[in-house]
Amino acid sequence: MRSPAQPLSDEQLNEEQLKTAKMLRVNGVLANGFRVGMRAWKLFKAHLPFSIHVMAMSSVPPRVRELAIIRIAHNNNCDYELQHHSMVALQQLGMTEDDLNNIKEGPDASGLSELDASIIRLVDELDSDCNISDSLYAYLHTQFSEDQFAELLFTIGNYESMTRVINVLQVPMDEDFNKMHGIG
Repeated sequence: MRSPAQPLSDEQLNEEQLKTAKMLRVNGVLANGFRVGMRAWKLFKAHLPFSIHVMAMSSVPPRVRELAIIRIAHNNNCDYELQHHSMVALQQLGMTEDDLNNIKEGPDASGLSELDASIIRLVDELDSDCNISDSLYAYLHTQFSEDQFAELLFTIGNYESMTRVINVLQVPMDEDFNKMHGIG
């Protein structure tokens, strides 16, 4: 039986990792996803600029980005990402529990806008066929610039990869989850 990955403690981080950790902390907490990722330090350093871009600097509207990430986490049974990104959606983007339930239900859930349903459909079609229908492609190109559409696809690819790594390594939920998200 496999054991969950062990996040590196602050004491186990080298000077370069500590400097990076300082930048990645939220409310003083370094997420276990980062702590585990830092075990593969060279890869982590190489991937970090890309990951930061899709998380915080992308031209994709934050609501669209989080909707896609939540759908990916739901589809891939990645509770770690689902909990973190649901909290972001609720606290920072004004989404409701009903919105989250609709995302999980799928593109035909009642109460979804055409855009929201299309983002969910995009995630689902990419997951099943590694491609999308011509009609979905045409609609999304009325909603996003070429750059935004490419960034959306890269965001989806990033989180597909991340959820799979988190699941396989069994990254444990953060003990300071509430502190990280400003709860309590």
